[in-house]
Amino acid sequence: MKAPRRSTSFRVAASLGFVLAGVWGCADSVEAPVETGEVASPMPICNEGSTAPICNPGCKPRCSGKACGADNGCGDPCNTGTCRTPGDTCGGAGVPAQCGNPGVDLRPFQTGFRNQGGRDTCTVFATVAAVEAAYKHKYGLNLDLSEQYLHHMQKSQWLDTAAQLPTPDIQPENNGGGNVPWQFSTLGFYGLPLEAALPYIGDVAWQNLDAWTSPNGPLVRINQRALDDFMLSPVPVTYFTPTPITATVLPQAALEGARYRPTSVKYASPADLTNLAWYKAELAAGREIAFEVALSKPDPSNNGVWDPGPNPDDNHAMLIVGYNDVKRAFYVKNQWGTGAFDLFAYSWFTSGAVYSAATVLDVADPYTSFGAAQNPQLTLGRWNLDYDGWRGTLDIYRLATPGGRRVGTYFGPDGVARRVNGYVTGNTFDFYIDLANPNQPATTLSGLHFRTYVYAQETTTMAGIMTGLDGNRWTAIAQKGTWPSGIARSGAWLSTAAYSGRWQLDTDGVRGTLAIEANASGQMAGTYTNASGVSVAVSGQVTADPRIFSLSIPNGGSSSYYQGFLNGHALGIMSGAAAVGGTTVGFHATRFADL
Repeated sequence: MKAPRRSTSFRVAASLGFVLAGVWGCADSVEAPVETGEVASPMPICNEGSTAPICNPGCKPRCSGKACGADNGCGDPCNTGTCRTPGDTCGGAGVPAQCGNPGVDLRPFQTGFRNQGGRDTCTVFATVAAVEAAYKHKYGLNLDLSEQYLHHMQKSQWLDTAAQLPTPDIQPENNGGGNVPWQFSTLGFYGLPLEAALPYIGDVAWQNLDAWTSPNGPLVRINQRALDDFMLSPVPVTYFTPTPITATVLPQAALEGARYRPTSVKYASPADLTNLAWYKAELAAGREIAFEVALSKPDPSNNGVWDPGPNPDDNHAMLIVGYNDVKRAFYVKNQWGTGAFDLFAYSWFTSGAVYSAATVLDVADPYTSFGAAQNPQLTLGRWNLDYDGWRGTLDIYRLATPGGRRVGTYFGPDGVARRVNGYVTGNTFDFYIDLANPNQPATTLSGLHFRTYVYAQETTTMAGIMTGLDGNRWTAIAQKGTWPSGIARSGAWLSTAAYSGRWQLDTDGVRGTLAIEANASGQMAGTYTNASGVSVAVSGQVTADPRIFSLSIPNGGSSSYYQGFLNGHALGIMSGAAAVGGTTVGFHATRFADL
């Protein structure tokens, strides 16, 4: 789903921005003529005794020296019938073209100025700026969110459903481009962490992947495993571009903190894009507008307003943060490091140069719980997967969408790479690996079915059960950066005797010690000791199939119930699901000593 039109942008040597002084609503320079369509007339100044027809009779003292017709009450209502809304003020000596509120200013609601550097990431910056502003409007938060994270995720979310392994089915984050609707679409599945969790890399060398020497840039482009090695790296690595750049591409802290996102977005229709009234209405409602425009140059005037030129240039994206009918321009927040807002002429819009625009209607509550049950992004990353002793690398690099269940690729112990499809529901991650069809279509759910639960207190672990094609179930544990390891009972084979011993039990990230034994009939008994040293008696049952067991552990006034499986090829490991306080969570246990 690559966008048909791509926005890029570039650095300029000189700032197009300038500092706007004075009180909002008053003319920046009353000497300059005001564009009114057919008439250019100076805005009269409201002074005592003024005879200007749009000035209040006698001019109130608070209006002294201010431009008549501003939205500060210094202009008479338009009673000529040419204004659509009763009570609107005339903007220039009663010229009908200027009837209406002369401006809206949302600049005070903007977060700090950013700098995209030499990379083609303008649509990411415009989108993130809109989200930051929405949080400042609703919650008063002055956020600095990670553009790097959104750019990474929008490239991972792009999916080539026809790609056959070893060809990658996603893009490297080094690719530039995108569009505003696509960025907001990506944020329908992902959130944004703070900038500190994943800082932006502005060096243009980061984008020139084909020039990289380590890792081999061209190989990263064409090989799924090489791309995953790069895209899923959770630790600092020095990349030779060939200039060395040290970065952590996908830190765990960014996944855990990616809670800031829009929950509702409004898109401009084709008719809206050239209609100034649409933009003004959105701004009047307190909503900034992320937009894309086909730039042209050079600016034919030197009047402090950025106007279209005669020669096509490049596509770019920015954020509209206000408008000024006196200047016939919108205030825009750019990300070229100028540190100032620009005035962007209305003519860009009325001429059809703007080809997409969107506003944020609402954002997610930043104060609600945001853990394994609320954050599907915790499934992303490189996992060491062990199912009944079969070990491989599970790379999860995207979230499923209604149109595609693809979530990643599995590299098994047989050396074969296989596509992985699945979906996340709360803390539950269901995914499928088809051993017989490595390139299973992105829309199918077939093969081995894994149901794992991401741990609330230990988000780098998930455990549960794998169901095979024959309906039999087996252990399934996945961890980031480590493997589960247990010590099987000496001389034991797959029987009730294998359960006897001391186990470290990890339930949804809560750890304790389980000391148990099972008799020949499968009855299990022992104790569980929590991290505080409190012990309780436990009981359970091993079924006729010695791999399968159930366990009950008292938990306050109730009990937690475990349904688990012993690892048939590594008898010192078991895993499954537990019902704890009405919630199903994952657990695993590793045997570390005899009783």
